Amino acid sequence: MNEVAKKLIAILIKVGIDATKLKPFEDGDEAAIKTIEVDDIAADVYEAQKVVLTNDPEVMDELTQRITGEVLGGRQTNFIREMKEQGIVISKAEIDALPKEGRYDAMVKLGLKKMKEKAPAATGDEQKEIERLNSELAKAQDDLRVVNEETIPSMKSQWENDIKSKEKSALISSKFKAREEHLVSKSASYIRSLGEVYNSTFDVEQGEDGNYTVFQKGKKLKAMQNGKAMTLDESIEFVLTKEDALKKQEPNPDKEKHRQRPVGSGGDDPKNVSPHLKKAQAAADEKRRALEQP
Repeated sequence: MNEVAKKLIAILIKVGIDATKLKPFEDGDEAAIKTIEVDDIAADVYEAQKVVLTNDPEVMDELTQRITGEVLGGRQTNFIREMKEQGIVISKAEIDALPKEGRYDAMVKLGLKKMKEKAPAATGDEQKEIERLNSELAKAQDDLRVVNEETIPSMKSQWENDIKSKEKSALISSKFKAREEHLVSKSASYIRSLGEVYNSTFDVEQGEDGNYTVFQKGKKLKAMQNGKAMTLDESIEFVLTKEDALKKQEPNPDKEKHRQRPVGSGGDDPKNVSPHLKKAQAAADEKRRALEQP
């Protein structure tokens, strides 16, 4: 085999042809050489080089840029034309100054920036209208904040306080009502008046445990009696005593019969009753009649 044949075989192996396929050329086997198809050798070269090229970063980078340019070129041209119709010019120098990586996106951002800068300023009337709308929006937002943060909580608190106040009033009235058999008057107006006296004397608050604490009216000081904090029932009894609202105990007839009268007392004869006692009895009778009136 001459030197020319050796060189050709070496070149074919270098470009990716399997050496076994070139064995007939090395051996000088003319019959075997005649059976080799030129297109098959060319196809092998093509496939071998395709593998080589797809693994070459430089080749692939150049190929990618070319494809990207072809794909984005039309879009870039359309974008520049549309910008121009809006009176916005993007020069070739400006495009070339943009980074190659993501150039189309950068060009769109540049166009939008130019468009914003070119937007006409609002006229005096338009600016006033914008300011008015902004002012109304700010006021509406502030009003909404006041409603959410102040009005609604205040109304809720007032509503809860009203309910608690009515519950306490009903409780106190029921306490007086429960003693009606011992009161000088059973009338609703009289029992109501006792409740009013109570409310002007004490404040009552219910704790989370459901128990009531009695305070001095208008003060955060507990109502005290004999050195101890009053209970609710004790405060009710205090008002009953203060207002002379309880009936006097009827004397025991048997005890009265056997009770020895002091000398000079005058006995039961009305004529012998002292003027001071008559006056006290008359005042008591008058007060009792007044209380019994509805």
